[in-house]
Amino acid sequence: MKVGILILGLLFQSACLFAAESSDPVFEQLAKTKRFAFGGTGYGGTISQGEKDYCEILARRSALSDFERLLTSGNPQAQCYALVGIQALDPAKFEKLSAAYFKKRTEVSTIHGCMSGKEPMSRILKEIKAGEYKPSDPAFARLTQAKQFVFGERGEAPDISQEQKDYNEILARPTALKDFQRLLLFENPHAQCYALQGIQVLDPGKFEKLSLRYAKDERLVTIRSGCELDKEPMTRIIKEIKAGKYKPKEKAKP
Repeated sequence: MKVGILILGLLFQSACLFAAESSDPVFEQLAKTKRFAFGGTGYGGTISQGEKDYCEILARRSALSDFERLLTSGNPQAQCYALVGIQALDPAKFEKLSAAYFKKRTEVSTIHGCMSGKEPMSRILKEIKAGEYKPSDPAFARLTQAKQFVFGERGEAPDISQEQKDYNEILARPTALKDFQRLLLFENPHAQCYALQGIQVLDPGKFEKLSLRYAKDERLVTIRSGCELDKEPMTRIIKEIKAGKYKPKEKAKP
């Protein structure tokens, strides 16, 4: 009897641990979002929490499967965010999955600027298909999906990468440190390297503290030097950031 109780206790504990490890607060929050919104909202023009959560999921390696899951488990507002993500990542799949929603009379709670209301999902889907919903901070959104970490000239032409331009744009903002800390939360190692580079420039003390969690991170980061592509473990990149190896070609204006 005691053995049976002990086994049940261990099974319950394992189930709790699995649930804790598999929880996804961002996903769960977006699945219950009360408004579908892109761009500034309210009198202060703030970015909605829904859009922030959408951008965080969009930057994941599992983004497409997460949006498909959100489409089946979220409320109407969440379904619209899911379809925006699917349309961005796989337009053909969007065409296939959205067909059933065009026929529904579901109303979606929306907010545009200071105006809130309800709109039929069919209308929103037409707008999604037309590409009307984009992240309101394109530089940040692009950097969350960076596929390389590069500073200086690239290729045969003496230009700099789009990623570096986006990094420079964020670095010049009054909110730069806060934005880089938010960028660090995304799972993309290239984005995290840009975030740590920015934090190191703006607050070396904070860099020392935040970079510790990546001290043994062996994820490979694609780097570019001129025309050459290579891969290095993130732990080595962090040492190079600390040593001041990466400097923007274009100096950000305060």
